[in-house]
Amino acid sequence: MSAYVTEALHPQQDRDVLRELVDWLEEEHGPITASENAAVREELRGLAAEHAQRRGRTAGQGGEGGLQ
Repeated sequence: MSAYVTEALHPQQDRDVLRELVDWLEEEHGPITASENAAVREELRGLAAEHAQRRGRTAGQGGEGGLQ
């Protein structure tokens, strides 16, 4: 049971560490602007679309990842 609880806490610990990093970076460089946020979200959408396309392309290739 203890291992289960410990494992369940890992995502929260990861978020806490990430929040601490973001806070520190904002202290050093200022807060993230709306345009920076929009640019990052657009880039993430593009990456997600590229990954989805690659998964679709490699689904029938026996897990080779599309490498030939």
